[in-house]
Parts: sequence; C-alpha cells; structure tokens
Amino acid sequence: NVVFDTGSSDIWIPLSSCSDCGSTHNRFNPNISTSYKASTQALSSSFTIDYGSGQVIGLKATDTITLQIHNSESVLNVTNTFIGQVTHEDTFISTFHMDGVCGLAFSGLSSVTKPSLIETIFDSYPQLNKSFALYLNSNPKDDVSHPSLLSIGSYDLSIVGINARFLYTPVVRYRSELTYWAVSMTAFKVSFMPGQAPNAWIDDQFSLSLCTYR
Repeated sequence: NVVFDTGSSDIWIPLSSCSDCGSTHNRFNPNISTSYKASTQALSSSFTIDYGSGQVIGLKATDTITLQIHNSESVLNVTNTFIGQVTHEDTFISTFHMDGVCGLAFSGLSSVTKPSLIETIFDSYPQLNKSFALYLNSNPKDDVSHPSLLSIGSYDLSIVGINARFLYTPVVRYRSELTYWAVSMTAFKVSFMPGQAPNAWIDDQFSLSLCTYR
C-alpha cells in the first residue's frame, strides 16, 4: 500500500530485510519479482530522501509498475522504472499507515525515480491525455459510495459535483526545471493582513498552508 504524493517524485517501498521499517509495513521481496533488476552502478546505488516527517535510506533498483485502470480490466505497465528499496525508516515514518510512497511530481525533484512515473507513463502511452486527477474523500469510512480515486489520462468532474469546473494556471519552474506542481498565487491574507503573493506547491499529502515570514 503506497500513498500517491503530488509533493514528491520518488517511488519507494520497504525491503524485505529492513529491520528499521515499521512492524506493520508490508515489505518488498525482490526474489519473487520476475522484472526486478538491482542497480549495477555501485556509486549511485544508494539513496537518502529527506521529508518533513523524517528520512528514508535504501538501495536503487528497477522494476515494472502495474496500474489498474479504474472500471476496466486494462492495465498500464511501466517497465524499467527506478524504485527505492528502503533499508531504514526514521521513527516517525515507521509509524505511518502506508507502506511506501509513489511520487507524482516531476523528475527535477527525484532522487531515485528518474524519469518520474508520470513522465514515463505519458512517454510509454502517448495515446493518453497528459493529465491526472485526484479525488480525496474526507470521510471514507462513512461515505463508501465515493472512494478516493487517482485517474491517469482522464478525469470525471461529476465525482466532485454538478457545478465543478477546472481553473487552469501555468506550472512554475524552479531552477529552470519542473520540480513541484507549483503555481503562482495572486494574493493571500493571514489574519486579514495582506502578504506578498508567493509561489505555492499543490501537495495532496500536506494539510497545512505555510509561507515564509519577512
């Protein structure tokens, strides 16, 4: 079980031999994957990823990622995708409900998964519309009729509501490359005090709004 994260780009899961990973986390056994390949570049086979909630350390490999298409028997097979096999999770991350992370941002943010999963999907399946959509149900236990949903190559605004519509805005580049799903804000206020409009990241895993103080 992985969390789909628009605020990061790497894919990682606990390795079967990880003794520092959460006791409830499912682990990846490369010996039972027919498409698994360990990294052959010794100098670049290890990685460290820092999150606001802690750090994970591990080894790089490649494998095939298979995604089931919603309401269909079809699948998307993304071959030779770089993944992280985690051998250490910081204490806080080891308590998370999810086993690992599947990043949905750009390659400019990646430590492991280059090119990123989203970029590889659209390169491998050029017939797909270059878009993805996330619907997050705030009450999944009681509202089972509208489960949270990740849709790649399409979207269904009727899930959101009859008057739902998209607002389009350009993605902002950092260091001349695409990293986060970042947009330029036009204005914001804190306690009714106006501030200088910054760029903002669209991160589905972050529940706070933060800005720098000057």
